[in-house]
Order: sequence, then structure tokens, then C-alpha cells
Amino acid sequence: MENRDLKTSSWTSLISVCPLPEDVILEILTRLDVKSLSLLKLVSRGCNAFLSLPSFSLLYSQKKAPITAFFYQTSKDYPQKLQYVQIDPKDEPIFDPPSCLGFLDYPVFLRNSCNGLLHWSSTEGTQRQHFISNPLTNKFVEISWPINSNELFASGIVFNPALSDQFRVVVLAVRSQQSLKLMVFSSKTMRWDEVGRTLAFDTRELPLCPDRGVFLNGFLYWESNRNALIAYNVDGQHVHLMKLPLMSELNRNLGFEDLGCLGESRGRLHYCRVMDTVLSVWVANQKSSDNSVDWVHQYSGNLSNAMCEGPSIIRPRGPNNSVNWVHQHLVNLSNVMCEGPSIIRPRGARALAFLDGCECVLVGVEGKVMAYLLNGGGVHEVCKVRRNGFTSGYLRPSEFFPFVHSLALSNLPSKRIDELSTCES
Repeated sequence: MENRDLKTSSWTSLISVCPLPEDVILEILTRLDVKSLSLLKLVSRGCNAFLSLPSFSLLYSQKKAPITAFFYQTSKDYPQKLQYVQIDPKDEPIFDPPSCLGFLDYPVFLRNSCNGLLHWSSTEGTQRQHFISNPLTNKFVEISWPINSNELFASGIVFNPALSDQFRVVVLAVRSQQSLKLMVFSSKTMRWDEVGRTLAFDTRELPLCPDRGVFLNGFLYWESNRNALIAYNVDGQHVHLMKLPLMSELNRNLGFEDLGCLGESRGRLHYCRVMDTVLSVWVANQKSSDNSVDWVHQYSGNLSNAMCEGPSIIRPRGPNNSVNWVHQHLVNLSNVMCEGPSIIRPRGARALAFLDGCECVLVGVEGKVMAYLLNGGGVHEVCKVRRNGFTSGYLRPSEFFPFVHSLALSNLPSKRIDELSTCES
């Protein structure tokens, strides 16, 4: 057994009717999709009790890749319309993402996603309704939003199903030009808590997508309008800036205003951006704790034609709360985006997400989403991008929502779910 917390009476009841070794049974269970596990809970009380253990949910999530699927908006005029794409065809499909919110008689809009949880909001009436849901378990929690929309500076979901089955929603609101107000919703207490102290921050450093906080390594990140990352330390409850590489004012003037993408591998933050037809990846190494962060440059490489690495370039270490980025990969997409006799025009492509421990990048090109392997240089089509029923257009990072199959929300106390929802599959 991989987890002592799983050795319960319910586990004993479950294995007593199965002749297989314990480790084999556990491996089979963690490979099942969420729908199959939901059906298995109906077999007996012992099965239901075991599969409802928080320790099983954590083990199940530890077996999953960071991204197993994604949603994207299929219409600029109707942003509530979504398409779901499985990266692995064997994974469980989702045909109607907001189906567990179907009791509403008005549309809801997907604002953010985090490790299997989706953040929705409505625009009906004077006060918006907000929901956190898992479309695989068909469960959700309604959240009373603590501020008006014009006060919002940034928000994000804090959820790691491999560590805990509880989630938090973080909201940063503008208090003054040089300070922010912090509010945190906890699924454990089911209420908002406002931090007493003020967070010092220059609020002119605006996030490009305020709702799209990316949770990695205990931090929430937002890309700002001044070529930087706004980094919020979830446990330390402080915020600071991290400068991003290469995005000079010239790049801004050329129209590269869209987001890059962030990833994590072995505890190190990765950043990817496509400029013109060149895909670049940088990696940063966190060296210090508390309020200071040192970034150390390691190497640079050009993977365009011959995929040979160039000479290393050493840059000086930055001061506290600043970064020196490691230029890890440089790829010319025009050399690899070919499919038979037709050539995909990569100009205007965008980096969407990292896969496989930051060894692969999902890229939005004209009418398609492609997966590019950084080391091997291989590329394959993941899906065609359909807009208003037609295959066309470039998928922007702000229209892309990564997703992972998890048992999120399945272990919240049933009393709270019943009080807050009317949908149960």
C-alpha cells in the first residue's frame, strides 16, 4: 500500500471480495475515470466509504498529469460557448461543462480553472453569482462574491488535489494606488476572511487577465501590462513583481500584447512565449525564501534547423524580488509546423500551456492547437479550433482553460453540498 491512511475497515471489506493483490487493486482504482469510480461507489457501503476517503482522492490525483484536457471559447460574441478537448482520447469526455449549473435560467461564463476546478460567474442582475465546480463529479459550491467588479484587481483559485481536497479563492482588491486588500474564501470554513494588514503594491502594474491567476509552487501568478509577473505568496500572504525576459517596448509596439504561459517542473518556474514565428522557453530557479527571489541564468539553445545548442551566456544575479531568466529553448515554428503538402502558417501563434514536465508546449496556430516536443522537435495536431461552427482563427491564451481529471469537490460534506446545490448526478 502507498498510503497508510487507506488501510481502513472499508479497504478490508473491499479487498475481501477480490482475489488480486492489494497493490494491484489500488493501481486499477487509480486508473479508472471519475464516472467509473462514481458507479463503483454504488456497489456497496464499503466501496463507497473507501472511494470517499480524502486519502484516496489525493492518491488518485497524484497519478494524473498536470493537464489532461482543456476548454476553449468557441465564440467571441458568445463567450459562454465552450469546446472541451481531451489530450488523451482514453480520458472521460465532458459534453456539457456547465451541466451541473443547469438549474440556472441564464448563461454563466468560465473565468478560470485550476487542477480540475472551474470558476464560473453570471452577469445577470446587479450582483454577480459565482460558482466553483467540477463537471466530472457534477458538484459545485456557490460563492457570494465579496467586492464589486470595479474594485477587483486580481483573483485566482488555490487548489492542489495531490495535497488536499480543500480549495481557496483569493481576491486582491484595490485599496489605494499603492496598496491592495486581500480576501480569501476557504472551502473548509465556507466563508471569506479579510486579512487585516494592507499589501503594499503599485496598482498601476495591472494584470492583463485579472481573473486568470495561475497557481504553481505555492504562488498565484498574473502576467502584467509592464512585462512582469505579479506573484502572490499564498502562505506568506505577500505580493511582489518578477520581471519577464525579452519583452521590450519594441515587442509591445509590434503587437505582442497577449499572455505567455507558465509551467512548473522539479520545483522550477517555466515561461514560454511565441514572438513572430519563434517559440522561446525560459526557466527560473528560486534560490531564497521569504520576500527575496534570486534567478540564475543557466544556458541558451537554438532548436530551429539543426537543433543544436548555442554557447552559454552568463548574466549577473538579480537583486531581491527580481529575476534573471534562463533561456532554455529557442524554436522556429516555421521549420516544424508542416503537415503533408500543406504548411501551417505559424505567424501570430501563441503558447497556451506546458505538458509532460515542461518538455512539451501546446501552441495555438491558425485553426489548430499543436503539441510541440521541445527536446525531440516533433509536432502533432491536438485539435482543430472551431469558431462559430467553422475551423478558423487563432486561439488566444485568454480563451484557453487547462483542465485535469480529479475527484475535486467529491469529498465535501454532503450537508454543505445539499444546501448550496440542487444538482447531483
